[in-house]
Amino acid sequence: MKTPGIKGSVKWLGAILGLSTFLLMQPTQAASFTEIDDAGESLLDAAPVTSAQSTPLDFITGVLSGDVDLFKIFLTGNQQFSATTRSAETDQIPIDQLLGIPVDLVIDPKLYLFDAAGNGVYSNDDLFGSTQSVLPSGGLSPFAAGIYFLGISGSGLSPVSANGEIFPSSLFDRVVGPTGLGGGAPLAGFQGDRTASGRYQISLTGAQTIAAANPPAASVPEPAVTLGLLVLGIGLIVSQASTQSSSAQSASTSINTSDRTKRLEYRSHIGSDSWDGI
Repeated sequence: MKTPGIKGSVKWLGAILGLSTFLLMQPTQAASFTEIDDAGESLLDAAPVTSAQSTPLDFITGVLSGDVDLFKIFLTGNQQFSATTRSAETDQIPIDQLLGIPVDLVIDPKLYLFDAAGNGVYSNDDLFGSTQSVLPSGGLSPFAAGIYFLGISGSGLSPVSANGEIFPSSLFDRVVGPTGLGGGAPLAGFQGDRTASGRYQISLTGAQTIAAANPPAASVPEPAVTLGLLVLGIGLIVSQASTQSSSAQSASTSINTSDRTKRLEYRSHIGSDSWDGI
């Protein structure tokens, strides 16, 4: 009987290894988050940016209506985090204004970053000659990975603690740390002008979505998990091939032994001297 043996299994091994290599070469899909319900202004009401598994977060988009949008995100640390509202679209705003073209973007936003306890990390209103905001990597960007809160508002609003402004609003054209009178205490709210409105997009680096506590049961496994299952499959195939090969060899040995026994019995029965010809 013909069995697959090792040769037949090699084809399967080649196919599985090729698939596993393909999976490992696939880039992790980056995520973008769009504000659905209005994001809150406090740590408790902040919009959590979650997904089944934590993935790189490239963009957050939303709409301001004279308020502050606060988002709960995960930062990878090592000062890799950055955030900016600058884009080709926002750089076009001054030209559109000169031409009298209506603008539905937030014309002068402000960005803030707070740690998990609500303490200020850094903030910016205007930078590089633009009314758009930039929180650069390096410098004041956090070393520690973990949960942080990213806020955006119009330039007329400022975050405050129980002791006053967390970031000095007078330094609007700089990236500033929590050096205001209220910088030593956590976020308590926002105060100032609430007239700014429009849509926005924040571009991010060094940020990720937060893995959901109870991911969907049917969620697609990560490539590393899939590879682990493939390796397990390879082990089973090799084990099966070895078992089949051993069984085939045992069967062959049994057949040869049985055949030789029959020949010896036949020789004894007829007393033939020409056994070698049989």
